[in-house]
Amino acid sequence: MKQRLIPALQDLCLFQQKARTVLILFLVGLVPLLLGSVSANARTRVAAGNSCQQYPSFAPKLGFSPATSFLTTVNRGDVGLVLINSAPNIPGERKRYQHPSWNSAGHLGQIVFDSDGNTYTYPAPLVDLSINPPALANRIYQVDAQTGEMKLFHQLPVPSKIPEENPFGVMGLSYSCFDNVLYISSVIGSTREKESGRVYVLSLSTHEVIDSIEDFDGFGLAAAKFEDKKVLLLGHARSSTLFLVELDSRGTFVGRPQPYMNIFGWGPRGDDKIKSLKVLEDQAALQITGYEFQFNLASYLRPEQSEYVLPIEPLPFE
Repeated sequence: MKQRLIPALQDLCLFQQKARTVLILFLVGLVPLLLGSVSANARTRVAAGNSCQQYPSFAPKLGFSPATSFLTTVNRGDVGLVLINSAPNIPGERKRYQHPSWNSAGHLGQIVFDSDGNTYTYPAPLVDLSINPPALANRIYQVDAQTGEMKLFHQLPVPSKIPEENPFGVMGLSYSCFDNVLYISSVIGSTREKESGRVYVLSLSTHEVIDSIEDFDGFGLAAAKFEDKKVLLLGHARSSTLFLVELDSRGTFVGRPQPYMNIFGWGPRGDDKIKSLKVLEDQAALQITGYEFQFNLASYLRPEQSEYVLPIEPLPFE
């Protein structure tokens, strides 16, 4: 069962779980109950790094309206990427489409778009590792905005020996309009005891990795600009901590990730990992999706997840 944080009115959020309701209060942009006082005049100006994303142009050519259709990798019964019409009763519009190349990489994970409408995704193991072998888990695929064809865009490094206990590779993507780069988190090679993951900066202009952070198991990612500083927000596959790292003029890293916020103890499990992040510019807040992750398919496949909205805090550096 999917669980989420449900906004009620503007400043009240109710987390509902079966027969009991846990009340979590946020005064977004005013006085966050758990995060300290932030006045309306002191709101941090925030810009989402992906605000220039465009919907792929091949979709309208196939009879799918951008207003009523979406690309997904989690449509029940399908493998890979699928284009779905959310309003199938409109005359002349198709209900479903899958390009022949869209299931060539097995089950897929998160989807992001760039400023030209190209789509990026990665292999994500579901149940059958013969469809998604760990050796192929550190790949980035691109779906061409014009033709809809999916091709391998970049092969990230793969260790010579992959631990049997960890079938995962890429875990998160974020596109940055500021520098036309993809940020990629990967946990390939990590074990429950050893953190061996990396976070990459992949230039979409050169198709080359231009920077990386070693020995960090990143999860969900989001590029943003706080005031005049570019940053990358990073979920952590090993903790409930949200990290943050400053970016330079090219979008590469300035130092290592620093702890920024924490959701430990929140939600029905209390140890959610931050799987996805969305910057809410108008609220100067972050929308966080968290769920259980223990480096195995059993926990990864459980659909229960929680959503949180947290006000932006001051940066931990000048």
